Amino acid sequence: MKWLQKLGKSKIDWKALTMEFKVEGRRVIIRGNPSLSKTMISLKTMVRTIQGERVGFLVEL
Repeated sequence: MKWLQKLGKSKIDWKALTMEFKVEGRRVIIRGNPSLSKTMISLKTMVRTIQGERVGFLVEL
């Protein structure tokens, strides 16, 4: 994930679904959509989806 290294220092708040960093001296804030983060799925379903659709997930345990 070399693009993340280019960000330098960043602040991530998983509970608030925000990520803050600077680009060329300007503060950038990315906000997540809470409605997209509340779906529980089984490990089997997640593996099947990744294998079939080549889509990845960020998982916080």
